[in-house]
Amino acid sequence: ENMASLVAVLALAGLALGKRCAVTEGSYCPLHSFGAPSGPGAYVDPFIGIGGDGFGVGGDPPGATVPFGMMRASPDTSLRNVAPSWEHYGGYHYYDDQIRCFAHTHMVGPGASDYGNIGLMAVRKLEPFMLLDNGYLSSFSHTSEQTEPGYYSVHLDTPDVDVEVAACGPQVATYRFEYKGLDRERAVVLDLFHSLKEDAVRDASVTIFPSNNTIQGWALNAGSLTGRNGRGVMIYFSIHASVAFADYGTWLNTTIAAKSTTSRGAKSGAYVDFGRGSTGDFVELAIAISFISQAQANRNLQEQIGLRNFDACHLIGRNLWLSQLNTIVVDTEGQDDEYHDELVKFYTALYHSTMAPTTFSESGGFYLGMDNQVHQVAQPGQQYYSDLSLWDVYRCQLPLFGLVYPDRLRDVARTLVTMSQQGGDLPRWPIANVYSGCMEGSSSNLVLLDALVKVGGFDFEAAYQAMYIQATQPNRPHISRSCLTEYLQYGFVPFDKCDKSVSLTLEYAYNDWAVAEMARLLNHTADIAQFQNRSQFFHNVWDAKSQYFCPRHEDGSYHCNRDPALHSWIFQDSGFCEADQEEMRWFVPHELGTLVDMYGKDKYVFLLDDFFVKTAHDPSTFMPNPYYWAGNEPDMLEPFQFNAAGRPDLTQLYSRFVMNFSYSIKPDGLPGNDDFGALSSWYVWAALGLYPLPGTTTYILGSPVFPSATLHLPGGQLVIKTHNAGPRNFYVVNGTVNGKPLDLPRNAYVSHTDIASGGLIELWMAEVPPKW
Repeated sequence: ENMASLVAVLALAGLALGKRCAVTEGSYCPLHSFGAPSGPGAYVDPFIGIGGDGFGVGGDPPGATVPFGMMRASPDTSLRNVAPSWEHYGGYHYYDDQIRCFAHTHMVGPGASDYGNIGLMAVRKLEPFMLLDNGYLSSFSHTSEQTEPGYYSVHLDTPDVDVEVAACGPQVATYRFEYKGLDRERAVVLDLFHSLKEDAVRDASVTIFPSNNTIQGWALNAGSLTGRNGRGVMIYFSIHASVAFADYGTWLNTTIAAKSTTSRGAKSGAYVDFGRGSTGDFVELAIAISFISQAQANRNLQEQIGLRNFDACHLIGRNLWLSQLNTIVVDTEGQDDEYHDELVKFYTALYHSTMAPTTFSESGGFYLGMDNQVHQVAQPGQQYYSDLSLWDVYRCQLPLFGLVYPDRLRDVARTLVTMSQQGGDLPRWPIANVYSGCMEGSSSNLVLLDALVKVGGFDFEAAYQAMYIQATQPNRPHISRSCLTEYLQYGFVPFDKCDKSVSLTLEYAYNDWAVAEMARLLNHTADIAQFQNRSQFFHNVWDAKSQYFCPRHEDGSYHCNRDPALHSWIFQDSGFCEADQEEMRWFVPHELGTLVDMYGKDKYVFLLDDFFVKTAHDPSTFMPNPYYWAGNEPDMLEPFQFNAAGRPDLTQLYSRFVMNFSYSIKPDGLPGNDDFGALSSWYVWAALGLYPLPGTTTYILGSPVFPSATLHLPGGQLVIKTHNAGPRNFYVVNGTVNGKPLDLPRNAYVSHTDIASGGLIELWMAEVPPKW
């Protein structure tokens, strides 16, 4: 479909004519032919967060993508032909020495195996052994890799080929291959069975169009999450080459069919030979993907690549990232060298924070809805998103959008409402057009409330009705609140009836607070008391004797964990979800003042301070830290919770501690799965010296790292200016917001309403904490 128009457009482009350089006609433009990335882009290192061991694997793919891109063209790697799933959730691991292939769908720092589809690899020619156990893979060296936002390149040692890949649209990327040597073979293989979850591809199809230098097809992927709908998701692709096919063929299982143009079956693939060539002769491939149809994949290629060759695509992708990152401009006042590591951590974190969610609306505004039907966004420029890791990103990443990229949060809120209308329920963790049901709680409630109080512009009533249904009707088709019946019956989730009972109770109480706030703001007065009462259910799992939130049986008896600092959830149900009892004693985000009162202020401060002191005893990320676990989301708020007890100096001390203790500029520089930018966005907030409380207009004051940061917000410039800034000066001794003095230490907070349209936060720093 649309083949004639697709080929006509691509023939006019540099692809069909073999043009290589958008700047100097007819010459080869290697990496940085446009100069190194400028401004913030110069400090982004996509190799941060691609290493680590055990629970400390970051999982971010280092390849080519645009902000919020569906296309994430990135290498999938292995070590001696072994790729353990837990180290390769993002496809790539820094300790590896082989590239299996380049895949075009990836999750961003997840904790599950999915995607990794449409495997593409440069070879000299197809050999039968290549169809066995990734036989086409190649060794490589990190010394040959170069990367920047939107671009990745590497030398493949085995076939002696330089590979460059650049992204320039949400669903497209381009490759440039240079096959080294004199008069040697040149080919690529396309493996449709490749995926990050073993045997996830259930069916596939490929068709070669030799006269048009084009390959099209699809793969049906049923990964750890996409397979939870019982069938998987279809991923279509369209590829066009700049060089004519000298030879071609397909394969199915291990049988090669020379000159064949079609193959159907899960273990299908194709190869194309470009004839012999020499160093300096280049082959370019343009590729588009779609979750809608083959025709839509063709349209994505036509409209997003169009008259652009590789270098033009590279430059567009770079500029898209420059615009994205320039939203926050840090000024070190001439001390860039002294602040080098902090600049790299900050801008890499901002980069990772804006790789996701996935733009699921494609060219023309079309998307595949939760009802498996094709829809179109309501207005031009609006985006429909998916791959929303809501349990993770509601805490930091989406609130970051609420301040810095409000249109993004608004479109996320619209997306969630639309999902509920087209699919029947608000999602817990949507991937593609699948209700994955991953993780716990009704995190969409916090996202929708946050969007209401900060950005607006979506159907509030439809959002509230979806939240109400989710909170009151057990056994919905797409369950977001497991054990809701028991929660409503007992006022807590019983340990002897449901897994993760304490975490569910605490999460649901927080979610119910969000419903109550929505009811209040939208004048659903009859509902307010019900949900306010439920928001207090956290009291029902509080064991006053031990002063922990503990598992509780149906008969009301407590079953506190024998060792509160043991992550026993890893091997048995402990009553907690990805946290231990020691960590979850602090999780009442909507009632921090009440939590302080439950301990008493002095004891609260003593215990929380001791919690962080003990954290420092275990610098490893291989296993979860038994105290503050920076590598997962339940702990994120804790460094900032001292403010609730009138001790902002300890918030400043321990937020800086976490920034230095848990984050670095090394490949293992993230303390755990990035979870679609959740961990990275925590660092962005902490380095700016603020921290959000989702669903409120409150930001907790922390300890800004840089002398100055300018946030270019839609309503104006927000400047965060620190006097006497320095690596050891992390205590705020005085401050103003728009000229109005902060009442420290009692009121170490900043209101969204005071800064959303721009303003000035001015802080005076010192190495010694003030004596309040």
